[in-house]
Amino acid sequence: MALSDSLNAVVGKASEVAQSAARAAKEAAAKAKAKVDILAEEDKIRKAEQELGKLCYRDFTEGTDAVKEEYQPWLDKITASKDAIAAIKAQVEAMKETAANAAEDVVDEVNAVVDEVVADVEEKAADLSDIKVEVVDEVKEAAEKAADAAEEVIEEVKDAAQDVVDEAKGE
Repeated sequence: MALSDSLNAVVGKASEVAQSAARAAKEAAAKAKAKVDILAEEDKIRKAEQELGKLCYRDFTEGTDAVKEEYQPWLDKITASKDAIAAIKAQVEAMKETAANAAEDVVDEVNAVVDEVVADVEEKAADLSDIKVEVVDEVKEAAEKAADAAEEVIEEVKDAAQDVVDEAKGE
């Protein structure tokens, strides 16, 4: 592999890392929307519980027996909202896992290309002893920066995903 091909491979992987970061940003937006959806469902539950409470209190003060037909629509709304919240939380958890796996895959690919580039550069640099140290150090530094940047993106994605999950769980 020629040095220019190796460097192009590093640039290509850096581009993939940037695309992965963009996907992570989109996923974070989706998670934020999920949090808003959960809050909306929780609001529906509060309103239904309030209406149900009014019916119960009315029956209590009037001394009448509860009329299940009047209660059932409110009970159904509460159940439906709780089911919707559970489904949203499951989607958020799945997004978190998918994002973490994708980010780890990109880092593994970047590290493989970096290893290949470093090996190629070291092989070529053996013939060029005067500039060997300088070229290898520059390539290693660039490769390490790319790997560090990719790892930072992964950590940020994981942290953001965990924050969204924690918020969704109400922690």
